[in-house]
Amino acid sequence: PEIRDGTARAQATFGHSILAGCFGGTLIPLFVWLWSKKSRVAAVAGIVGSTLMVLTANSSTPVLAYVAGILGLLLWPVRRKMKAVRWGIVITIVVLAIVMNAPVWFVISHINVVGGSGGYDRAFLIDTCIRHFRDWWLIGTNQNGNWGYDMWDMSDQFVAEAETGGILTLICFIAIIVKSFSRLGSMRKRVKPKQQWLFWCLGSIMLANIFAYFGVAYWDQTQVWWFAFLAMICAVTVPPMPHGLTKTG
Repeated sequence: PEIRDGTARAQATFGHSILAGCFGGTLIPLFVWLWSKKSRVAAVAGIVGSTLMVLTANSSTPVLAYVAGILGLLLWPVRRKMKAVRWGIVITIVVLAIVMNAPVWFVISHINVVGGSGGYDRAFLIDTCIRHFRDWWLIGTNQNGNWGYDMWDMSDQFVAEAETGGILTLICFIAIIVKSFSRLGSMRKRVKPKQQWLFWCLGSIMLANIFAYFGVAYWDQTQVWWFAFLAMICAVTVPPMPHGLTKTG
């Protein structure tokens, strides 16, 4: 296994230890939902297994994804005030942009949960991608490796979407995330109170994936989990059919 600062970074069958940890970290809200459905044995096994995957990966990104998923669950009591929460996030970003000497995305460079993290590298990657906008905006680029040291490593999903497909691909990717949140929020308000927790847990998984995407781009079997998750959202947010109308009607 890869060793960093004297500690092994477990990756199992995944392409990298960060991907292994993110897979485990983003699953936590799903196992919490299983607990609420009385599937206690499966829930406990899943939570323990996911937590071990995050810890043994020895990487900051999985830890942040793990914490983000839990934070999303903890916001359940203020679910009716999420508009205020979203505006609070926007205002915080604007304030940081004003007071920071560097661009706001360099906040990432100050995140170092487990030691030896490449937070600055991620921030510099975003900064370099933005500065080379004209090189990739149309259909992407395969020359990003010439932009600077380690710029071939697209360890940010948003940067990866931009550099492999251009501005339209990046917009579509962000639109998938926004639309997923929108569909989950709209359906949650339409179902009975006992059913709303499922939609909130799925929203927390999306939040966890967003945090993961600022530290890694999915490129191995982790992509299967991402696509399966999007399929879950599509399945649970299908509007109910009108009364008396059959599938063939």
